[in-house]
Amino acid sequence: MTPPRGVEDAAPYSGNPEALLLSLTSAAARGLAALRHAHSHNHYIISPLPHTLTAGGICMPRMLPVLLGGDANVYGMARSFYECYGVRSLAVCRRALPALAHSRLVRVAVQDPAFGQDHVFTATLLGLAAQYPGVPKILIYCADDYTALLARHADALRGAYRFACPPPAALHLADKRQFAAACRAAGLRTPQTVTLCPADALPPLPFGWPVIAKPADQAAYARCDFPGRRKVYLVQDAARLRELLAAAAQGGYFGSWLVQEYIPGPDTRLGVVNAYCAADGSVPWLVQGQPLLQERTPEGTGNYAAVLVEPSRQDAALLDALRGDLHAVLLHLGALVLYVLGTMLTVLLPHWWGWDMHYVSPVITAAAAVTVAFLPETLNVVVALYPIFFAMSIQWSSFGGARGFYSSTIFSTNNTKQTSLALANYLCDHDRAHLRKLKVFALTLLCFHIGAAAAYFAVTWWYIRGALAVLPLIAWAFFLSVCERRHEALAEEPETIPDSSAHPTSNA
Repeated sequence: MTPPRGVEDAAPYSGNPEALLLSLTSAAARGLAALRHAHSHNHYIISPLPHTLTAGGICMPRMLPVLLGGDANVYGMARSFYECYGVRSLAVCRRALPALAHSRLVRVAVQDPAFGQDHVFTATLLGLAAQYPGVPKILIYCADDYTALLARHADALRGAYRFACPPPAALHLADKRQFAAACRAAGLRTPQTVTLCPADALPPLPFGWPVIAKPADQAAYARCDFPGRRKVYLVQDAARLRELLAAAAQGGYFGSWLVQEYIPGPDTRLGVVNAYCAADGSVPWLVQGQPLLQERTPEGTGNYAAVLVEPSRQDAALLDALRGDLHAVLLHLGALVLYVLGTMLTVLLPHWWGWDMHYVSPVITAAAAVTVAFLPETLNVVVALYPIFFAMSIQWSSFGGARGFYSSTIFSTNNTKQTSLALANYLCDHDRAHLRKLKVFALTLLCFHIGAAAAYFAVTWWYIRGALAVLPLIAWAFFLSVCERRHEALAEEPETIPDSSAHPTSNA
């Protein structure tokens, strides 16, 4: 978990002017503080680095992050603080794990096995705060048990630290049973689960072995200890499950257990969602990621060591469901309304004004491409797709096929089906009608996927401006529509027979 060389020595610039100032002044503004040991309650207290920076005559505010926990989550939070603000953090925990052992970004200020007790928790944090008067101290919990502790003692600590904390009434979600129930109530799928207590007989399971077993109350489980203790268990049979429950009870955990169906697969098949919930209950930040690697330590099983976050991997529907955002629901309904409106206009415009949709559709598609290319990158992704929803509905209803066959220009599933059927029928009876159908649908498919490939490279090279790359193709489609209409007009003209009386001929 050690950062790459250079990360811990200077705050990199990442587009943030404040981070740039911090990086430019880091060498001059930061010095090492002397290590100070003070023995109290079997823990050690160390002084942090000074965080006062002066850049361009502007005095930057000092800040001291105090992180509750001792695992890789704390390291990740400390690294983020350093990269964004150039400050080092303090960790306060019962036991520091190896993730914090060699980092210069975070120091274990308090390591006390009794830190999880209520009176030790408040006394330790208040004592630590008193050592840094005048320094804004940001208190952040990085584990469920510390969340519960902070919620219970928020009033006692509010004058010494700045923090956001859920109310005690919301802490039932820390229980994995309640969390799963909340997920189901929100329409989110969860693994099949059976809840057990150590004294319960094992009921018939609705799923097979092996199973996943984990304590429902992680905060209570963190206070117990027994040989072979892990965060999560992959249990092969009923005998091993009974041994696990008995060992946990002997170690001091008497809470319930969740026995869940095991869904095999690599770490890359997992997903994770992180969010920031503000004090007013809003969710200003929500992001989805794809884990690349999980930890393999007994204490860290289920924690992510590497997560890939990309805009293309964000499931908007899932994030909206998690956020419970009525506004997002209305945005999706708006997309549906636009799609229906576009479809209706393909009937109304020719009826009201006699417009030829073969001409109108390419113009609207071109306008949609130009609009998308210049939309702000921060715009909601559903709203950004509004022009596409509208243009595609018009295109689909305006161009229904060719040579008497109904095909779609905006999706390929039915075209694939019709191509396959036409090929199979032609192989059976060699009817040239099937061959004509095959050519129409196969060419439609080919053009569709060539367009998809071209769009991929256009977006890769020019990002959102890549939408402009379709304009030459749309212009070509418009030209073909004009040619088609002129050809149809010529075909419908009656054949003109010359009048022989106007040009008399001689019989001589």
